Amino acid sequence: MKGQLDPEKQFTDDDIEQEELDLDIGEEILDPAQRDFFQAELEYVRDFIQQLKLLSVNDSKMEVLKEEINQVFKKRPKVLIFTQYTDTMDYLRQQLCEVYGSQVACYSGRGGEVWNGIAWVQTTKEDVKNQFRQGNICILLGTESASEGLNLQTCGVLINYDMPWNPMRVEQRIGRIDRIGQEYKEVWIANYFYKDTIEDQIYQRLKDRINWFEVVVGDLQPILAEVGEATRRLAMLPPTEREAKLEIEIAALKQRLDQRAVESLNLDEYLEVDSYQAGPASPVTLEHIQHLLTQSQATGHSFQPHPEMPGAYMLSWRGESLPVTFSPKVFDDHPDTVRFLSYGSPLLADLLVSVPEPDEKEQGALVRCRADGEVDLRAWYVPDLSGKPARSVHSFMALKDWLEKPDETAGKTIGDLDQAKASLQADYSSLIKRQAEIIRLRRKAEYLTLRVKAQYLLLRAAMVEIALGRSPEMFETEIYPSTFTETAVLGLQRHGFPWKPLLALAWEPGLKPEESDPYFQKIASDKRESLKGRFNQLTQGARRIVQLLSAAQKAQGEAGAEQVAEVSAQFYC
Repeated sequence: MKGQLDPEKQFTDDDIEQEELDLDIGEEILDPAQRDFFQAELEYVRDFIQQLKLLSVNDSKMEVLKEEINQVFKKRPKVLIFTQYTDTMDYLRQQLCEVYGSQVACYSGRGGEVWNGIAWVQTTKEDVKNQFRQGNICILLGTESASEGLNLQTCGVLINYDMPWNPMRVEQRIGRIDRIGQEYKEVWIANYFYKDTIEDQIYQRLKDRINWFEVVVGDLQPILAEVGEATRRLAMLPPTEREAKLEIEIAALKQRLDQRAVESLNLDEYLEVDSYQAGPASPVTLEHIQHLLTQSQATGHSFQPHPEMPGAYMLSWRGESLPVTFSPKVFDDHPDTVRFLSYGSPLLADLLVSVPEPDEKEQGALVRCRADGEVDLRAWYVPDLSGKPARSVHSFMALKDWLEKPDETAGKTIGDLDQAKASLQADYSSLIKRQAEIIRLRRKAEYLTLRVKAQYLLLRAAMVEIALGRSPEMFETEIYPSTFTETAVLGLQRHGFPWKPLLALAWEPGLKPEESDPYFQKIASDKRESLKGRFNQLTQGARRIVQLLSAAQKAQGEAGAEQVAEVSAQFYC
């Protein structure tokens, strides 16, 4: 280095550490007794590694996978297999490639990978995804990076070769195939656990609460995320402590799942579907926008058909050439390549802003009215032949046709703008009323849902007290109900807040528990400590429901103020 490097900086810590590792341990550090001890340790490690190699030769999990794939292919042509780690994915592809060859592919953080008959070669994720959809690839191996942004509605089978610590990850995996457009009425999902592991024990013990993947999404996600943390904690414990801690963790998770069951009732079940009316159809579609932007004099020159991708364009925009599409299907097939020009797209918004406003005129046959209020509403009007001053144009295509093919109104003008303005004001008022009605229905649904949740809590609390009353202690001072009557529910008011106000908000005649209720059957034999713990959990839930139900009841009576918009009008031709 010509003496230009500081001698103290010639070696890094890593270099020094490696130099120490390169020393002949036997000659320079250890005495004969130590050397014999470590030699025995070395032989033990070598023997252990050999046993692991023997296990891999007869991998029971792999044998189950191969057999399951064989059975799947008798009824369905494709299967998606998820694993957490790329190392496991590489092992799976090595094993499966021996049987299925180029029909196996990988989709991971490394990109797409396919077998060319000699070696695994890199390709794009889009290529792998499209080949899998077309049936050229029958087995797709993916890691967690494939569980987001991958839509495979043509596949009806998913195998979770290993289960992630966080069950929310499982929901993301399932979402790759269980989505709108799925070709099969039922999707088949297999989850692999090694028997008697901590994960297996926890999931098996919770399966009666989660109803598994039917409710793994939504409100249960925060609780199911705790399964991973519980598994980690238990895995670090000595076997002698693990069993006792396992029971505590499972009991805590079950309590939280029971509480969530009360809070996760479906709001939509209480919407008045018959009274809900759909709004008017959109006056413009993506196809209309595509036609406008690619054919108009203002922007058409910026779009050129994509040289390799039907349904896509190359957009010249601010010095860049951008691949874009107006087609949801093209975007779904090439999400990493093209930009989707759709509602809400910042690029589409910029393009529309760049279109210059047409010149205004003092009078003419085409008027645009604009209502500025809570909602920005616009409408176009042309002369009407029925005697009215103007008629509205309801869609983009109707406006286009009128401009390109003048009808009998050609040469006529709209002399009175007041009728057009009044028409838009009426449309604006109708829109605001419809939105207010939707809000009213939603509030009513929220109130009814919360009321049912409150009644659910009241019944469960009464059943817990009945269970306590049927196994009294000798010196118990609290008097609990023992019969399944309305009195068991009304008796909760003796506890004061939150049960007394909850009864005031949610009580109705006929609300009484049933001895045949599955909840009571489940808790009837619980110990008193467990029952009192359940009651405390229900009390916490009741506190939340009282606040929410009271607010929902108040919101139902609130009426929206009458909305009036200022309407302006301009002539254009």
